[in-house]
Amino acid sequence: MIRGSALAWASLMTRSSRSRRLEEVNDPRPALEAKLARWEERKGELEDQLLDGDRPAREIQDAIDELNVRMAHAHQEVTQYRVKVNISEISAAELRKAWKDYSVPRKQPTYHGLIREILIHPATRPFNVWNPDRVEVLWR
Repeated sequence: MIRGSALAWASLMTRSSRSRRLEEVNDPRPALEAKLARWEERKGELEDQLLDGDRPAREIQDAIDELNVRMAHAHQEVTQYRVKVNISEISAAELRKAWKDYSVPRKQPTYHGLIREILIHPATRPFNVWNPDRVEVLWR
């Protein structure tokens, strides 16, 4: 009897660690953070080249601007993924308590993680005034 329950426990632990490993494999954050680190390093090199004056300044500045755009997109993607993970780990009551302390940049990805779509239904005549009942929020 004990042997059977020990086997069941070991099987359960193997499955949970396997699913955790799958989550870790599917987690894009480490790869994105590695890219961000490489891009930051490259940006520093380009800024040094800009000071040295070996290459045309316009060419270097264009490369820096392109890196800034890529880095902004990567930061946004990391933030959105982090919010999705955090939202699944936090209860609604805890989120309500913490909400007032969130900054606007923190609230925006949270909205993005919770809301799938916002529909605003057309007004019917003769009531062409704003009516909040026309707004429909579709949650994820």
